Amino acid sequence: MASTYNIWLGNPRHAGYRWQELCEQVWKLFAPVIKKHKHFDRVCVRSTKEKPSLLPHELLVYVVPGLSHGVIAARFGSSKKGEDQYGYTQWEGAETGAEVYIRQLEPQHVAKFVFHEALHAKTHLDGPALHSKGGLAAGHLDYYDAVLTKDDVALMSKHLSNAYTPWTGGFDAVTSQGKIDTNTDDPLEGL
Repeated sequence: MASTYNIWLGNPRHAGYRWQELCEQVWKLFAPVIKKHKHFDRVCVRSTKEKPSLLPHELLVYVVPGLSHGVIAARFGSSKKGEDQYGYTQWEGAETGAEVYIRQLEPQHVAKFVFHEALHAKTHLDGPALHSKGGLAAGHLDYYDAVLTKDDVALMSKHLSNAYTPWTGGFDAVTSQGKIDTNTDDPLEGL
């Protein structure tokens, strides 16, 4: 019987973006991982504006306009990195939150950051431990030139089934703030 691995791209701020293209680009990066994995034979990537029901081994990566629109700080605290970062992943015990910032990038570039943050989320390797591995695991990911490597595929495949519970509270955090962004390209947020 076919077993599907689900990846959710959370859009809690209802941001306008080319979501279908992003899902396709993330799928392309995970397809080789699934081919190598022994328990799953296909991957399904979808975006959602609502809190999904997830199994502990599945992935949820929030995709938001920028760091100031991030949601995982509501649970794990703010990132200590600067405004130039493209993603942030944090965990406490098995509960794990990951987010990526669109920053007006093309879907094929955002997908690389989704894969990178998913590596953090699935391996629970912190910056230095993961970033030294190169490829899409590299610390200062060049979103134009970085490519998926055999090492990236092997590392993700090895850890894909890890049961780190994805934190779904980012959807509630946005609702409790009472503000939803509808235009990712407007730095003044509609003012």
